Order: sequence, then C-alpha cells, then structure tokens
Amino acid sequence: MGKVHRQMQLGFVVVPAGLAVQLITMLLIASHLGPGRFGVYAILMGIVNIAIFVISMGLGTNITKLVAEARRPPSYYVSMALPLVCLFSLLSGVVLIVIAIAAYSFEVAAWPALVAAGDILFFGPASVFSSTLNGMQKTEKWMIWFLGHKVVALLVVLVLLRPLDGGLALALAAGTLANLVMMGYAAAALWGDGWRGQWRWDLKEVRAMVGGSATVALTAAVTRLALELDNFVLAVFAPDAVVGVYAAGKRVISPAGQILNGAVSVPTFPGLCRLAHENRSEFNRWSTQLCVIQWTAGLAMALAAWVVAPYVIPVLLKDAFADTAKVIQITVWSVVPLLFALQLRYVYIALSQERRFVAFNVIYLVVKALILGVLAWRYGLWGACYGAVLSEVVLAALVWFGVRALGVSARFAGPVAAATVVTAACLFVLWKLGPAHKAAFVLVTGGYLLVAAYTVNRLMRAVREHIPRVRRDEGVPQGAAGGG
Repeated sequence: MGKVHRQMQLGFVVVPAGLAVQLITMLLIASHLGPGRFGVYAILMGIVNIAIFVISMGLGTNITKLVAEARRPPSYYVSMALPLVCLFSLLSGVVLIVIAIAAYSFEVAAWPALVAAGDILFFGPASVFSSTLNGMQKTEKWMIWFLGHKVVALLVVLVLLRPLDGGLALALAAGTLANLVMMGYAAAALWGDGWRGQWRWDLKEVRAMVGGSATVALTAAVTRLALELDNFVLAVFAPDAVVGVYAAGKRVISPAGQILNGAVSVPTFPGLCRLAHENRSEFNRWSTQLCVIQWTAGLAMALAAWVVAPYVIPVLLKDAFADTAKVIQITVWSVVPLLFALQLRYVYIALSQERRFVAFNVIYLVVKALILGVLAWRYGLWGACYGAVLSEVVLAALVWFGVRALGVSARFAGPVAAATVVTAACLFVLWKLGPAHKAAFVLVTGGYLLVAAYTVNRLMRAVREHIPRVRRDEGVPQGAAGGG
C-alpha cells in the first residue's frame, strides 16, 4: 500500500500543478489575443476538447483497464489501438475544419482550424501511449506526460506567441506542439517495455475494443459537450468579443472545479466500487458523505471566487475583459451543483448504471440548450451566465432523482438542502453589502475557513476509509473503467 499512497500524494501535487500551469497559459493567450480572437479560440478549442475527452476517457480508459488485467502483453493493445485512435482523430480533425470554415470565413478559420486539427491528431497516439503506461502502473511517467504537456504549451506561449506577436493559429499551436513533444516522450517511455512500433488491424479485436469503450466514450462526449455548450450557444446570439469575455471567465473556473472534483472522487472511487458489490449500506453512507463533501467544496470555491475575482481579473487581463470578473462571480455558483452531480456520476458507474447517467445527460443537454438559447437570445452575456447556473441545478436534480430510483439512500437531501440555504443566504448578504464592505469580508473569510476545514477533514476520512480496502493485486475494480 505504500506505493499506492505515494502515487496518490504525488497526484495531489502534479494534477493541481498541471491545471494551474494550464490556467496561466490560458490567461496569457486571452490577454494577447483580446476578446474577439479569444472568442474564436474558445470555440475551436471547445471542439478539440470534446474529441480529446472522447479519446482519453473512452478508448484511453479501456486500454488502461486491459493492460492492467494483463491478459496479453501491453504491446498488443498498443499496436491494436493505434490505427483505431488515429482514424478517429483524423475524422475528428476533418469535422473540426468543416465546422470552423462553415461558422467563420475561409480566410479567418482555415489555418487555425488546421492547427487545431493537428492538436487532435497528435493527442490520439499520445493518449494510447500514456494510458498504457498508466495500466502498467508506471504512474510517475504518466504524471510526467500530463505535467509536461502543460509546461510545453506554456513555453510555446512565452517563447513564440508573445515575442512574435502571433495570431490565432500560433495560439492554437501551443497545444499542438505540446502534444507532439509529449507524444514522443510517451512513445520513448514505452519503447523499452516491449512495444517496437508495431501496428495491427484485426476487425474482430477492433470491434471488441470499440464495444468496451463505447459507453464511457459516449458519457465523456455528452459530459464535455455539456461543458462547452454555453460557449456554442452564446456564439449564435452574440459577437465573438462577447464569447471571448464569457469564455475567459469559464476557463478560469473550470480548472479549479476539476481539481476539487478529482481530489475527492478519484482516490475514493476504487473503494466505492468495491462497497457497491459488498456492502450496500456502507456504499449508501459513503455516497452520502462524498456528495456533501463535493457540495461543500463547491460552496467554498464560490464564496472565495465571488470576493477575489473583482480584484484579481483586472490585474491578469486587459481592460477589454473588464466584464469577465462579473462573469466569474455569477457562473462560479454553477460549480456547486455541478460537483454534486459529478460525484453522483461515480455512484452510477459503481453500480454499473452508466447508460442511465448518459440518458439523464442527454435530457440535461436538451434542457440546457433551451435555457441558454432563450436567456442568451433575450439577455445576451448575462443571460448566458444565469442560464449556466440554472442548467447545472437541473442536472443535479435529474441525477439525484435517478439515484433515488436505484434504491440508493437519499439521506444527503437534508444536508444538501441546508447547504443550499446557506449558499443563498451568503449570496444575498454579499449582494447587499458589496465586496468592499468589511462585514462581507469577515463573513466570507470566516465561513470559507470553516468550510475548508470541514472539507479537508471529510476528504482525509474518505481517503483513509476507502483506499486500504483495495488490495494491490486486485487490479481495476469492476465498474472502474465504466465498461457497459
């Protein structure tokens, strides 16, 4: 268990560090491009992120599971997956180019779209190599790949984009070059462990690999599309500059939300899977605790962002992004129900009910598109902000009622309802007093410290209770890879 805990501790450092570097890179790109060009950048990267999410969470997760099970040598799965992922990446890149040229003029979108398509094309093989390393329990090398990608992208921005006064295509090239470099690193790291550049195509095996990845890939596609949908909808009703202001705010919030969600759900997920099959009452109890932890962590983040954003954003971004601080103050409240819903997603996976979660997400996508469409059409930027919050509340309600239908205890309804009241009360007080009022700072600081202390305490208890329950020789627990 010492190795498992060491990898966990390293993950708690590497993943937040990588997301922090990614945030810095995004802020530099936004400041350099300005709201108009950054709006186009956000749309193109939204499409890239959907394709990347499908590859990493779909096929990548399945490869990790297959390699960990060790039924065949890792080189077999690498050689089988490479042609498949390259084909999918190529098709995704073509779709991106077609959408970009259709949405913008050929002169504006041709080169940026081609560079963004290269981002997907290089990420595909890199994901196969890194997922194999993860399945072989070479977690340190996987973390180097993860963090290295963020660092290389930041270096491209610092060394090329800003000194050369590059445009949209060079800004997108940061991610493309980072994927190219780290694809080489992951391939080299794997080369000495049995894979020697082989490619294999067996239709029967490919169908089996696609079948094992389809459910999780579909879940990933729906989840990522939901995260990018507000940018896409706003782009229909607002100029690129408005989309850029909105996207800058959302991209500041997103890494922090990912850190909070991953810090709680990832280390506790293996134990949650085991409890789902061995002790349903304990499973219900810990599902309750983890949902409350996620909600509380989101509340702490929302309160902190509400106070900090008006002072930090003007320093980090240009005057053209002045409204981004207010965007953050509004949309950060969507993180509270979103973290709650994402934790419930792990409950569905632990119970092998991924398809039910996908169904709820499809309903959520339709409802979110309608809410955002109406509010963005009627109220523009601020309508999209409030629509983002309202739609996440809808998602949390859908998955919560779905969990109840599966027979999982709903004892967390009381604590969550109380947290909702506290959230609303804090928001009302801050709205009336204003962030410059001393009483507001006292309230927020004291409340934040109490909530943070509670969250850390619950997180440490969750780690101590769940991680020791999974022995090192058990591999990936059933349901961990989300296979349907």
